[in-house]
Amino acid sequence: MNQIKLFCLPHAGGFAMYYNQWRQYTNKSIKIVPLELTGRGRRMKEPFYNNFDEAIEDLLRQMNTELDGSRFAFFGHSMGSTLAFELAHKVLEIKHQEPTILFLSGRYPPHVVREREPLHLLSDKEFTKAVAKYGGMPPEVLKERKLMEMVIPILKADFKILHSYQHVKKTRKLNCELSVLMGKADEGLKLEEQQEWKEYTNGGFSMFEFEGGHFYINNNVQKIIEIINWKLAGDL
Repeated sequence: MNQIKLFCLPHAGGFAMYYNQWRQYTNKSIKIVPLELTGRGRRMKEPFYNNFDEAIEDLLRQMNTELDGSRFAFFGHSMGSTLAFELAHKVLEIKHQEPTILFLSGRYPPHVVREREPLHLLSDKEFTKAVAKYGGMPPEVLKERKLMEMVIPILKADFKILHSYQHVKKTRKLNCELSVLMGKADEGLKLEEQQEWKEYTNGGFSMFEFEGGHFYINNNVQKIIEIINWKLAGDL
């Protein structure tokens, strides 16, 4: 069976292993390929990236052996959506391959600029307060002191590369479908702005809303996979 690869990218502070649970729900024609960022998981001993471009170059190297001309797609949540978007363009530029579809979850379009305070420079205490305020960390994580000691450096590293990200208008649009997913109660997103993602492709566009806030993905795994199965495998 020729599988379509689904490269999965995490939110800030996230781990590749989060997406392992998806395998039990996805159609057999879909191969889940979680991409791990440095400084966590199996790459814990590797240094964090200095900026966003370093992350893109590293992820592209990580994908290299999987880019064999077969069909592929991306799924990214929050920071992962920005990484997925830029990776799609980089793969098109260097490998002359393009994803079948780009699943963009919990993230506003690149041209939308939010407050760019360098949160990663705050003290751990102030950083935790700020991230919690903006919905950037699940409540269950905030309650675990030992877990927070591990997560804060990873989160700060990810906020650092996000702070360094500067959107540069592309010379050409993507041709794949863009599928945007969001939580109805995500205070960081506006429905009208999310619809502007359609300006980044010549292909199709779809939007899906779910119950929940920024981390709606934790409580809607099967519903999200139903959409992925439908879009990638025609499985209704």
